[in-house]
Amino acid sequence: MPTVGLGGSCYWCTEAIFRSLAGVEQVRQGWLCACGYDEPSEGVVVSYDEQIIDLHTLIQIHLHTHSCTSNHVLRDRYRSAVYVYNAEQGIEAEACLMLLQAEFDQPVITRVLDFEAFKPSCEQIQDYYYSNPDKPFCRNFITPKLQGLLEKFSDKVDQSQRAVIEAEVGQISKGRAEMTTKKDYPLEHDTVKHEYRMELDKDTYALITYSLEGNVLHLNYSEVPSSLRGQGIGEILMETVLTRIRDEGYKVLPVCGYISNYITKHDEWHDLVAD
Repeated sequence: MPTVGLGGSCYWCTEAIFRSLAGVEQVRQGWLCACGYDEPSEGVVVSYDEQIIDLHTLIQIHLHTHSCTSNHVLRDRYRSAVYVYNAEQGIEAEACLMLLQAEFDQPVITRVLDFEAFKPSCEQIQDYYYSNPDKPFCRNFITPKLQGLLEKFSDKVDQSQRAVIEAEVGQISKGRAEMTTKKDYPLEHDTVKHEYRMELDKDTYALITYSLEGNVLHLNYSEVPSSLRGQGIGEILMETVLTRIRDEGYKVLPVCGYISNYITKHDEWHDLVAD
């Protein structure tokens, strides 16, 4: 059975994308090493039935489900690549990338690299999404990606996985509708405490804290009240705060993992990241 390595965003997201596809027999998440590179990068190893899904389709889906045209600040950790196991597969992957470039307005930065080694992540976090799709990270980051997968590649999604995705999309949509139609949440920038506070209700806030160095805000911490997590408040907070930061003329360095992942997955905020 053919196998290929794929990397470009966090391995939890990438694993969920390819676990959702008909014809994919196994997905393992972890760190991929490529010939000629000293450091590994997050990614997945995918084994598939080429009678059901071919390499071209796998690469096409990969390009459309991560920021394949963005050489952002986290690219060392999330190398955009197709890891091939032999010369023949490498030639085919290069040809696929050339053909698929026509589907993007900007140059695709994804590279074809020779697979060298793979180190799986710990067993407890394998199959991260489908073991518990209600986790906050799954709802805030992975389910929206899978919703996009359904919209663009509906015919490639396995039917049993489709049911899980659609159920989660429904729950998130319901929660967001309840929160976002309630009111516009006021945002306060406290320059003394170095925090942005978004008021959700009386004495209830979501917030982002920072440290200031010149014109750069080091975004150190984000918090949404535990009772409101998984309802899209984190994304509302990020969009509201980053819009204010842009208006105020600052640049940012995302220190908090949640903030870093959010910016990585949303191209429209990449220009805010300090060099």
